[in-house]
Amino acid sequence: MARSLLGAVRRTQEMPVLYMLATGDIDVDVAEASERAQAGVTHMKIKVGGKPVEQDIERTIAIRRAVNGGVQLSADCNQGWTHEEALAYVGAASESLDFLEQPIMGYDVEGMAMIAAASACPIGADEGLHSVGDVHKHNDMGAAKGGSLKMIKLGGVTRAYQAAELFDELGMHVNMAGKVAESSVSSAAVLQLAAAAPSIEWGVSVTCQYLKEDVCKDSLRRCERSGDSSDRCGPGCRGRRRRLVEIRQELGERHAKPSVRGESRGVIGDEGPQRARWMAGDVVGRGCDVGIGTVGRETDHLDLMLDQP
Repeated sequence: MARSLLGAVRRTQEMPVLYMLATGDIDVDVAEASERAQAGVTHMKIKVGGKPVEQDIERTIAIRRAVNGGVQLSADCNQGWTHEEALAYVGAASESLDFLEQPIMGYDVEGMAMIAAASACPIGADEGLHSVGDVHKHNDMGAAKGGSLKMIKLGGVTRAYQAAELFDELGMHVNMAGKVAESSVSSAAVLQLAAAAPSIEWGVSVTCQYLKEDVCKDSLRRCERSGDSSDRCGPGCRGRRRRLVEIRQELGERHAKPSVRGESRGVIGDEGPQRARWMAGDVVGRGCDVGIGTVGRETDHLDLMLDQP
């Protein structure tokens, strides 16, 4: 897909996949971070904002000490703090991080700029980025040095790629990401986009490895084991047209829901690519995208994902 849709393949071997540290328990997260670092994981992200900020500060510093300097360590608050909490956190813990993502509400660009000015590490935007205009606004106001680019927010594969090109022109850092708990269908699309993007200095966030069940037969589980995603990222990475994403029929039928446009659901079979859209039901919870809905508009993205020889 990277070559056929975007016209470029910049990396074909490995891409750094962020490993999430999200229990909120300092002992569990420190132990997990140490284990993952020893296994070769080079990019980790701490989920913060769900506990008192003092606990987040303590946990962040402890994780940094555990992984030392060999890991790119970030934290993501998902808009969870007030100005005061965010300032307290960056004042005490930002030196332990390589970047901090969306500490306050996404619409509060002025507040983001204030926090960025007080932080020892770069600030990244996520929920505040929905268009090219948002990218310019954050850059012009000094509110973010980078951000998380998601196809579902920006309008599909090509628009996310255009945003990645703009980030590169502006000297901003890119974290290429999907939503929480997507299947290998959408994760493969994220990896394809990451293969084409000018830069992915802040890593790649795919989430299929956290699913209890993946609707795809060939799940991208390698992301969890090694922290890197290699040439399994799909058609085009090595100039080969091969079939990577195939729906497990029994799971697809169990978790399928009506399409937004009322189209009947199909099952990906041996006859060739078909336009099917899949949504997770009880895989991980209500309403989580696992399929082409995350990739973008009602187009032939699935055909691109499932190129036949």
